[in-house]
Amino acid sequence: MDNAHIHHGEEILELTRRHGVCIVFLPPYSPDLNLIEETFSKIKAWIRRNYDLFAPGPGVLYDMREVMDIITAEDASAYIHHAGYF
Repeated sequence: MDNAHIHHGEEILELTRRHGVCIVFLPPYSPDLNLIEETFSKIKAWIRRNYDLFAPGPGVLYDMREVMDIITAEDASAYIHHAGYF
């Protein structure tokens, strides 16, 4: 898990302990191991390339759902392998 402040809260840690989950935190400043960073990178690149289609405003949440479709199962698999998890 990344080192976001919220992930270190006592409620989260107690909840995971209660269910037998052992949390392993990523080293600080390790975006290469944090799979969401590659996803964010691809989404931000798409937005930069298609900014004229991606208008900030009331419809931005709908637009984001559309953008999420650019992340494929193959992308997710590649991110997992790149991080060395499998």
